[in-house]
Amino acid sequence: MRRWTYRRRRSRPHVLFVSPHHQKLFHPETDVVDDVALLFGEPLLVSGLGTYQMIHIPMPMRASDRGTTPLWSPGMIRMLQALQPDLVICCRLDWEDPPTEESCRAVGAWCQETGTPFLAVWTDLVTRSDVEASLRALEWIDVHVSIDRPRIPDGVPDPDRFLSTWSTQHPGWFYHPGNGARPIVVNFIGERTGRPERIAMLKPLKDSGLSFYEGGGRGEERLSMARYARIHRTSQMSINITSHPTCSHVKGRVFESIACGALLLEQANDATSQFLRPEVDYVPFTTGDELRDTVAYYQRYPARARSIAEAGHAVYQARYTPGHFWSRIFTRLWGSTWRT
Repeated sequence: MRRWTYRRRRSRPHVLFVSPHHQKLFHPETDVVDDVALLFGEPLLVSGLGTYQMIHIPMPMRASDRGTTPLWSPGMIRMLQALQPDLVICCRLDWEDPPTEESCRAVGAWCQETGTPFLAVWTDLVTRSDVEASLRALEWIDVHVSIDRPRIPDGVPDPDRFLSTWSTQHPGWFYHPGNGARPIVVNFIGERTGRPERIAMLKPLKDSGLSFYEGGGRGEERLSMARYARIHRTSQMSINITSHPTCSHVKGRVFESIACGALLLEQANDATSQFLRPEVDYVPFTTGDELRDTVAYYQRYPARARSIAEAGHAVYQARYTPGHFWSRIFTRLWGSTWRT
């Protein structure tokens, strides 16, 4: 397993994130923000373990636009030389776009020459095409970081260059409100368009007449991060439906829910149970009818619901905060030297 030498140019590692320009979005409650900054950069900053900067690059919005964007590596190399980051991380790039691949090769060459680790973070490393793209990118990427799988993909030729983590959460949004009111009994806030399995799973609960808040989440409903997090903080229970034809994976809602102290109701799978203890830290279900009955049961016995919710939150605080997330990445790269 390769490790790098932390050169201690600064008191803390400085990370340069590279993401597509269209990741810079407008949210009504947070003005112009960047999803990569919200998901990774700001949690790094508030952890106190490092600092960061964002660089936005041209990227095709559609598959039909691939090959039409300009090379961005010449300008990027000049920025790298000026900034001298300790770590370069690319997020949400189109690995099928030839100019992106060529530019990444150039950035990878600069990182090799300067001894700077070059990482790729994957929010969904579950499809065959994603895994194949990650294997091709090993020519210039040093380590792939997956935030949605407890184990690296089966059969990869160089497993030491894959690191499984989780979806870390910004403590300014996703936090336990203490004894604050939780008027929402149970929520599901996630995409449903084009997801018939989710609609079918939720139908018995919706038809039951039990109190239930349903929304399209940040993607379908364009909720701001602030509004999205507020729903979790004011919910007694949060539902997550994990379904993918390739493998089980762990959605961000798992860690968003337990960070906020809500009782996580999770579709049973062999991925979430690698992070949390079923029936201790969260409650699994297998069918829509079982989900309906589980919600009804914990509405009748709120003290039991709160006990499991508090256990899940305690595990999050002990293992999955931004500090734990970035410590795992930095230690993988530099061993213990980055702490000294």
